[in-house]
Amino acid sequence: VAMRLAARKPELVKSITLIETTADPEPNAFKYSVLNTIVKLFGVKAVTKKVMAIMFGKKFLTDQLRKEEVKEWEQELEKNKKSIVKSVSGVIKRESIFDELKNIECPALIMVGDQDIATVPAKSHRIKSQIKHSDLVMIKGAGHSSSVEEPNQVNRAIKGFILGILQEDSAIKK
Repeated sequence: VAMRLAARKPELVKSITLIETTADPEPNAFKYSVLNTIVKLFGVKAVTKKVMAIMFGKKFLTDQLRKEEVKEWEQELEKNKKSIVKSVSGVIKRESIFDELKNIECPALIMVGDQDIATVPAKSHRIKSQIKHSDLVMIKGAGHSSSVEEPNQVNRAIKGFILGILQEDSAIKK
């Protein structure tokens, strides 16, 4: 949503933060459609382990000190109703916005986990190549849920990005 708004209505957007996203169509559409069908037929529990491996990096999933946290996220995932299929379908069917990225004029912070298999880091590099005022931060040891897996790295990156924008604004006003 942020990319589309910033590209199509740049006057409305001061800055954007893009976390684990792509401007391209979903490359795993068939795989996710199969998972969606399984959820429709059997419920979320039938795909929990598969989805956990997509949503979280290996480091988080195998960290013995975070075993309870992993279990909590499995339980959260399993709370989803079969209606989650509609949201997943939206991701699967979304159209590319890649050609519109050059219209984004505001500063953009792009973040991706270095273990993200749902939205591989190359997708973030592609986004960065098209947005003039963008920074790319790789979140070390994180998968597709970096704000859960490595919240301190994510928060530091966002804080630095916002402070940079505030400093620019302050310099312009002087």
